[in-house]
Amino acid sequence: MKKILTTALALLFVCIVFVTACGPAGLKDNPERNVTVYGNGGMAAVKGDYLYFVNGYQDYTLYTDINKDNKFGSVTRSGIYRTKLVDGEVVRDENGFVVNVECVVPQCVGFDNGSFYIVGDYIYYVTPHMENSNVDGNKQLMNSWVDVCRIKIDGTDQERLFYTTNDAKDLKWTIYTIDNNPYIVMLDKSELLCYDVENDETVKMAENVSVALLHQENYTFNSTNLTEAEQYIYYTREYKDDENHVAGNKLCKVKIGTSEEIVVAADNENKFTIKQIANGYVYYTKVQDDGNSWVESLYRRQMQAGNASGEEIKVCSGYSKYYVIENGIGEYVIALDSNNWMYLVNNTQRTIIYKGGSSINILGLDDNKVYFVESSKIYSVSYVDGLQDEATLITNSDKTYKLDNTNLIDFDGRRLYVLASYTSESGESYYYLNLIDRYDTDTESEFVGDMSANERPAEPEEYENEDGEMVKDLWVK
Repeated sequence: MKKILTTALALLFVCIVFVTACGPAGLKDNPERNVTVYGNGGMAAVKGDYLYFVNGYQDYTLYTDINKDNKFGSVTRSGIYRTKLVDGEVVRDENGFVVNVECVVPQCVGFDNGSFYIVGDYIYYVTPHMENSNVDGNKQLMNSWVDVCRIKIDGTDQERLFYTTNDAKDLKWTIYTIDNNPYIVMLDKSELLCYDVENDETVKMAENVSVALLHQENYTFNSTNLTEAEQYIYYTREYKDDENHVAGNKLCKVKIGTSEEIVVAADNENKFTIKQIANGYVYYTKVQDDGNSWVESLYRRQMQAGNASGEEIKVCSGYSKYYVIENGIGEYVIALDSNNWMYLVNNTQRTIIYKGGSSINILGLDDNKVYFVESSKIYSVSYVDGLQDEATLITNSDKTYKLDNTNLIDFDGRRLYVLASYTSESGESYYYLNLIDRYDTDTESEFVGDMSANERPAEPEEYENEDGEMVKDLWVK
């Protein structure tokens, strides 16, 4: 989960810096710079005793008023809040509402492309762009673009670093840190861009590419550093012959902050598609003709610095989707076939894990379990116990979740975050964050947020239970 440009990039990035603050003094009791952050790059992260989280969801297309919508300081729902954890758990009152919540970023971060990173003393985030641009001679609000911003962790000194000038559908971006200097890397439509925060410089590293980005989900200032091999970004692209016809595909890499392309492999028959960076390897597929049909196979190469390319190793073949097990058991991956059956597989053997009935989207793996979305519900299933007829339902059966966009589902290993719908007393529906803690097996998902009074559900009425006591259900859960 940026500014000085060449002439060619000037139309892509406009870099304006402004400074404002959440409050004159800022928040107190902030985690120290060197405290480890867990879960960077999604909708929530833990640093020290605090959970930082996106306070609900905002449909950015409803931001239409350039004079008032998404103004810093005016946003509550969809901003970034924090709450202090006790023994690693969120504290709630008797009605289910989270206590001790504070606003850190009063600007929209909870939208389809939203996410944030905490690096050192700063939070880096993206937010809908609220300015007009000239389109075919007419002014048009470009709220589908994004501003990339940062703010001190105490909620002061907010600044916009740059904004994109392409529609940010399925935005890919991350932060690489080298010697504690953040480099923001973004695939802006098909152009791979890098912004050097310390030196305030932007480089277009490649164009017309697909890319897999490394996410430093857990980060410790002064301790976490990329290896030399990890300072290269891998991508795939088409290449053309002398007559400008597509002649094949290339697997390439480029060092962060540079534009010198290094070709790792080229093929004029098989199409490369980059999949994942994990375990010190780049994983990619090639679609190949086996004589009877076109088959997709998964390969890996060790990430290496400089011009070294690493040996190509075939991992497995014949599946429709792959998910690499990070820090897991050898070369095994989770694979799905066209029937939505799930396997633990490598090139020599496979074990059926689960027989899905409809399309499956894998969210992540932890504790020998696969977490996935199927039929608008989230499940987990063990990937070491062989075939299981049923997976474990993770989400509550009585809640409606926003699962159509996996960018809005965040899994950090211990905690899974997902948006759930709540209906206000007036009948309006709003999505707020829910937390599923795999350490807490007694609950399925619980509300995390700070609802304004007009967005709260109607307060439940008291009723008499079987013991003759007057009780009432949780107001929010």
